[in-house]
Amino acid sequence: MPSADPRLISAAAADCKWVSDLQPSLAERIVVLSPGEPRPRGEFVLYWAHHALRAHDNPALETAAALANRWKLPLLVYQGLGGRHRYNSDRHHRFILESARDFAKALESVGLRLHFHLPEDPVAPGPLRALVARSAATVSELYPVPPFPAWYERHTAAHPDGPWLLVDASCILPMPLSNKRPTRAYLFRKAYESEQRERASAVWPAPEAWPAAFEGDAGFEPFDLAGSLDQAIARCRIDHSLPPVAGTPGGTDAGYRRWTDFLADGLGKYHRLRNDATLPHGVSRMSPYLHYGCVSPFRIAREALEQGGSGAEKFLDELLTWRELSHHFCHLSDSLESLDAIPDWAVRTLQEHRPAEPGRTYDWETLLR
Repeated sequence: MPSADPRLISAAAADCKWVSDLQPSLAERIVVLSPGEPRPRGEFVLYWAHHALRAHDNPALETAAALANRWKLPLLVYQGLGGRHRYNSDRHHRFILESARDFAKALESVGLRLHFHLPEDPVAPGPLRALVARSAATVSELYPVPPFPAWYERHTAAHPDGPWLLVDASCILPMPLSNKRPTRAYLFRKAYESEQRERASAVWPAPEAWPAAFEGDAGFEPFDLAGSLDQAIARCRIDHSLPPVAGTPGGTDAGYRRWTDFLADGLGKYHRLRNDATLPHGVSRMSPYLHYGCVSPFRIAREALEQGGSGAEKFLDELLTWRELSHHFCHLSDSLESLDAIPDWAVRTLQEHRPAEPGRTYDWETLLR
């Protein structure tokens, strides 16, 4: 992988020298939410997983592992499924639980364990705050869209004495490298295309060693991912009217099966078929697996680049330009869910095309028919 930007590392490490000592490919991806030295009584390094549900090519997990090794502490990997998430439903829960199953198996293969929390009442207090208080440091993924920034802020405010790091595990070009909010695809492409291609061609380096897993009492009974997911989901007080998507199970295995099929019989035609909405298999259908980090964007980009051709070029433009522009835009934006987040030229365009009379509003039942 290319070397990290030394200016970024110096800024990130202003109060955390141990950040600058990390492998450059990890250090350049870090945002320091709360600086300082590790808590002297910390029982473990805590990795809070939510959008990088894989044990391979995972910069956030590997950062947590590197710190645990440095400080000779075990690593506790935590994932929770609750909170006031607007999309809590059977579809949402099923995909994440299936993804967590694969994640747990992959962690076991490197000697680690996933502590998964599944509350029946999604707004009941969870164990994360107590785990943060017991940790030497907390590492999570940099995911800059609601509700996560507010959750990060709330947890760091509750425990300001310990280090909190966010690590970009979503993008080929690390979000912390952006210093200006991108709003136009052609400018983003022009600025970063050659660097993204160089990064995309590289194999993500595997960690040299994994730390020991935390074997003590986590303070709660982890959910048994080997049990019946249907029964567990049925007990949760969530929206049961939205069922799982048939043929789209969650998890790393399902994600790579879909990618392998598309690579063999879809990528070469992608530039011709992607705009035809009557052809669902004209696109990769990889979005849910990339969104939750079940698959590695590093591997996806590298294998598309290796295949080459017009279809691969168009796919890589969607992956490296449009997808990554969106992440970098969100990372440097405030008030994402208001018009204040969009640039002036976009506001002017909306105003110029505003209808004189408000359009008709349809209820859900009408739209479903």
